[in-house]
Amino acid sequence: MWSFTRLPHDCRRWVRGTASSGKAIPPPASSQPVPTPRTVCHAATLAFPGRLAVATLCALTLLHPAIAAPGDARTGNEPQAAARLLARGEADQALTVLGRRLATNAKDALALNLQCRVLYAEQRATDAEKPCTRAAQLAPGVSSYHLWLGRVLGVEAEHASLFSAYGLARQVRAEFEAAHQLDPHDAGAAADLGRFYVEAPRFVGGGQAKAQALANEVEVWSPALAHTLRAELAQSAKDPAAAETEWKAAAASRDARPDEWVTLAAFERKQNRIPEMLTALDRAIALDTAQDDALVAAARELMHSGQRLSEAATLLRSYLASPNQSEGAPAFVVHAELARVLAQMGDTGGADQEMAAARALATGWQPHRGNRQGPGSDRQGA
Repeated sequence: MWSFTRLPHDCRRWVRGTASSGKAIPPPASSQPVPTPRTVCHAATLAFPGRLAVATLCALTLLHPAIAAPGDARTGNEPQAAARLLARGEADQALTVLGRRLATNAKDALALNLQCRVLYAEQRATDAEKPCTRAAQLAPGVSSYHLWLGRVLGVEAEHASLFSAYGLARQVRAEFEAAHQLDPHDAGAAADLGRFYVEAPRFVGGGQAKAQALANEVEVWSPALAHTLRAELAQSAKDPAAAETEWKAAAASRDARPDEWVTLAAFERKQNRIPEMLTALDRAIALDTAQDDALVAAARELMHSGQRLSEAATLLRSYLASPNQSEGAPAFVVHAELARVLAQMGDTGGADQEMAAARALATGWQPHRGNRQGPGSDRQGA
């Protein structure tokens, strides 16, 4: 069965810093990032490593709504507050705020979409399907609502029976196509639709010709995405030389971001070319001056390859301390990944602290259900 469960790097561009309406989330009034209980907690943990009491106290702080909830969550701006909480990976608080909003207005499409996205981030696709479906029904003209519904249904298709999966796959295609038609310049919608065309069988709407046509269409406004789709087509055709050419062209494109370099690194790792992988990762890290979720993707590549684990831990910590976090790499997932790399390095106390921090942010998170590794996982897989 084909896979829809990982958000490719191109899609993380769309996830990064946007609300489900497609509008940019306004920054706080101050030009400086507003410290939250979670960021203060993380700083305290770094200052006092190995102290489980710090992690316990922080967990209690994060779970206390009077302390953790931002002011606009208590003044009628619940969707905006929830979007900020989601971007910071504070899933429990986001769900609390959205639940309060939906209790007073069950037809708030934005709140429903945000609720779906929090549940999706927690790997609870079955629970996410209802609010995502309802949001798309209430506001059928919003591209991103169809995109998220398609993503949720894709996860459901992976775990359905063979017969049910075919019907779900057709729904996925319909939602991705609707998202792309409503916003033809949205990178996330185009990337997910292209990936579907590459991976899905023709009888459910996939097809190499469709993927190639889409690559030609998006090349006008995103050469990096066009090369990415062609690289995936080459990989599907088992032509690694052509795929490498396209991955490198994507990284060299005028609209390339650090993400394209990480994807190239993932390809090099799969070809067992570790020096080339490390060179591409170094380039990605150097370019990511914003310290956003590309750092997490780079750390994952180091972890997959078993290379420079201490640097992987440093990258994850840098992301957790950054004001540019996003739902593309939820903080609770990143804390858990930091726990894993610390355990690999023999730091069991630090690993326990990071898992406590992850659970404090998202008590409903279900990491062992196997539906995905997290929104920031690399497009080519582990």
